[in-house]
Amino acid sequence: MPSYVPLVINDGKSTPVAHTFSPSGIKEGILALFEEKIGVPIGRNTVDVSVRKPVASNGMFRVRVTLALPKVNVIDGVPTLSHTNRFTSEFLVSEKSTQDEINDLYAFAYNGLGNASVRDAIRTLTPFFS
Repeated sequence: MPSYVPLVINDGKSTPVAHTFSPSGIKEGILALFEEKIGVPIGRNTVDVSVRKPVASNGMFRVRVTLALPKVNVIDGVPTLSHTNRFTSEFLVSEKSTQDEINDLYAFAYNGLGNASVRDAIRTLTPFFS
């Protein structure tokens, strides 16, 4: 069982800076909320992690991780939300899965995001071409 403790995640600067996301609540017993407690509340970066057990007879665990990075502009001294960039990842894992299968799914997802072509598509907002 994961510990509900602060998460430390590096940003994407040329010299990465570590950001600490503090626990900020658990909803419905499945959704863990984390918030970077700096700046004005509407501009705080957040991470949400939920683990939902299989419902009905679908036999699938659903694990979702969402990262939200809001951009705030200050106009006449008033902070205003301009936009929010988000990342959402969802794992659908059969309750019949072995630990090795779960480990493989995680590794492929983690390493896939680090793949040069996938990374380029994300960073440059450019689709693949043939």
